Amino acid sequence: KVVFDIETHGTRLRTVGFPGYIGVLTGMSSRGLGLSSHTSKAKQDGVGVPSGILYRQVLEEAATLEQAVALLRGSARTIGNNLALSDAAHGQALAVELSATRLATRAPQGGRLYVTNHFQSAPMQPQQVAAFYQPGSGSVARVQCLEASLPPGKALSVAAVEKALSQEGGRGGPGWRTPANRGTIQSVVMEPATGHLFVATGATIPVTRGGYLELPGLWPNKVRAIKGTDIRTHGGYVLAPPSKNGSDTPYYWFDGLKPDQIPFAEWPDELFATLQAVAAVQRAPKAPTPDVAPEDEPH
Repeated sequence: KVVFDIETHGTRLRTVGFPGYIGVLTGMSSRGLGLSSHTSKAKQDGVGVPSGILYRQVLEEAATLEQAVALLRGSARTIGNNLALSDAAHGQALAVELSATRLATRAPQGGRLYVTNHFQSAPMQPQQVAAFYQPGSGSVARVQCLEASLPPGKALSVAAVEKALSQEGGRGGPGWRTPANRGTIQSVVMEPATGHLFVATGATIPVTRGGYLELPGLWPNKVRAIKGTDIRTHGGYVLAPPSKNGSDTPYYWFDGLKPDQIPFAEWPDELFATLQAVAAVQRAPKAPTPDVAPEDEPH
């Protein structure tokens, strides 16, 4: 697995993929949008934009869930997939179930959105062989495992999500019936509000056996993010003494405030909280969550 930090069209992406793969199956943007793709085989495939390229386009161009769904709905699609989408800036999440010819969305219930590898919405189930979504299927059993370990009302933490994704055997049984199984070649926990990424590091399948590695946040560059303070990160720069400005005048330190004259300040908790808010809230007020596509409406 490879983690890519990409800057494109003025938006920074952090994605998890494989060597040589230019599409996106799991990733997030500096706008606070997160996306993860889960294969959900449909009865019929189509000719269109390869799924990984389409999902990269979503992260590059969409700023809200509404825009993401509109882009997916208006594109020629190829295969069945379930997408888990999140918008940190507006505190929203959405499941998008799609095939080459249809698309439907599911909103969270009780603050939870469980997405595995079968279509859960009634409009999409005719697009799929019934064995995928009937009670007793491996994908349905994986949802039940997640419902038991991450029930509505329970406080979420990165550690709790990692533990839930690492379940093998036990309650769900062996094989494909638990979140961690012989097909788990990648497992990721994302925090789109901060850009923090937690990637399973196991060298054997399921990769969750190796634990998770935390990668640092994906802060955006921003001028005057806080009064008197700019944020500078990847792609940004700082002019400091003895650099010169546009009129060839050098910058200089005030006497008594030179780096070798004062100690480093402690990092205040209030500043960290402010930076988190700045990273998440970049734009307009709350956008409405898209409705589920009507059952008789093809897309």
